[in-house]
Amino acid sequence: MGRECVKIFFSFAWAPALVADQDAGMVALPAEDKYDLATVFAKFDSYLGIFNYRNIKRHEFFNTKRGNL
Repeated sequence: MGRECVKIFFSFAWAPALVADQDAGMVALPAEDKYDLATVFAKFDSYLGIFNYRNIKRHEFFNTKRGNL
């Protein structure tokens, strides 16, 4: 995706794990995994806008050329 998206990726804030506290009514939440593809896509979708990002990727996919085999 290029250098711009790498810069965007490194600017994301990843949520740490939260410990459950039953007395306070808090539920345990796992930390966000920056190596999980679904989590990364969700971050990019929220940053770029889901329709804009997916349209760009669709356009790039349909405009790729296969090399000579």
